[in-house]
Amino acid sequence: MVTDTTFPPVATTGSETEGADSPRGGASRRFSISGEVIAKAVADMPDDAREAVKWLAAYCVSKNLSYREVADKLKKSNGQPYSGDSLYSLFVGRRDSEQLGPMVDSITAFRRQIEENLIRADTNFIETTISRKIFGVCDKARARQRIVIIYGESQIGKSTNLIVYKERSPIGDTVYVRMPTGGSLHALEQEMALVLNVPTSLNGTDRRRGILNCFDSRMLLIVDEAHEGSRKALNFVREIHDRRTCGVVLAGTNVLKQALVNGPFAKNFRQILLRGLPPLQLPEKPSTAELATFAAAFDLGPAPKDEQAVRVTYTDDSGRERTKVVQSIPFALQQQVIERDGLGRWVTILQEARDMAKEKRRPISWGSVIAAWHAFECLSRMDGEGGES
Repeated sequence: MVTDTTFPPVATTGSETEGADSPRGGASRRFSISGEVIAKAVADMPDDAREAVKWLAAYCVSKNLSYREVADKLKKSNGQPYSGDSLYSLFVGRRDSEQLGPMVDSITAFRRQIEENLIRADTNFIETTISRKIFGVCDKARARQRIVIIYGESQIGKSTNLIVYKERSPIGDTVYVRMPTGGSLHALEQEMALVLNVPTSLNGTDRRRGILNCFDSRMLLIVDEAHEGSRKALNFVREIHDRRTCGVVLAGTNVLKQALVNGPFAKNFRQILLRGLPPLQLPEKPSTAELATFAAAFDLGPAPKDEQAVRVTYTDDSGRERTKVVQSIPFALQQQVIERDGLGRWVTILQEARDMAKEKRRPISWGSVIAAWHAFECLSRMDGEGGES
């Protein structure tokens, strides 16, 4: 465990408006106080203050706002805004207990206003038994400060559920990172530095130290696509757990299980397994009952097992509009898409069916689903004949 509680000089990414590090999308970082400094500043604060300050710092990072811009949004009891210098002092741990209380109250009021006006990103999220299991092991990993591994094939819903879990958690207390393709230690460090607002320009040792110091025992680190990770990258995740005693969730395909249990570095990875709770093995595909839950979310009943026909319109290679009758058994079609393309594609088809029905000002039906599926088949086959019926 890192025990150094002294405050180093505040690490910045350059000026507030023209940082040396650029986050995704090319925009420069405007919040100039590193995640490591924030973590040290709140370490000994009361729980309510710690949560409020971490939330505000994470809000600044997510909205790419400088602390001076946010200070103007925080109101004192007399209605006047706080100064940027006052907020800076809060973020670096230079407020005494008498000053801390009123500032926390202002942050709490601002947070309430934001959350009341927020249209949550998971409005259309569909909760299933799989999502409840994933949420459950994430809660358990956090509460017990242990490592939990989630195994499951692609397109079963791992990433969607983990992202929703992160979005539903208090801002700043759950860190979600997707393992970069190739999974090198350097690439993972760079990704984590971006997420945690640690300067990516730091050298390897200082960057790792900065990342480590962003975590504490009340946090949860989620590493998605962990099967992409190299031995060094996965061991760095274990080091974060060991030194900061935070909960960790590693999620990947069954390739991850093979690597951890039987791969060439299995003996080394045994340290990860020994620190873990029982893993969660997800099914290869959703159950019929879960697929009915998805259908219900789109105002459909369970997929019928009798054949249905629908007339579809498509454009051939010559640009001529044509029509044809497509016949299919919805239940068989559902199984075919799930087995061949996965849950993600099936949900996309349901969304397209809903949109097509709205455009025609009709209620969605399984005929709409067949028509939507046919449209995707036309795109994938590129046959100019509207696909096979």
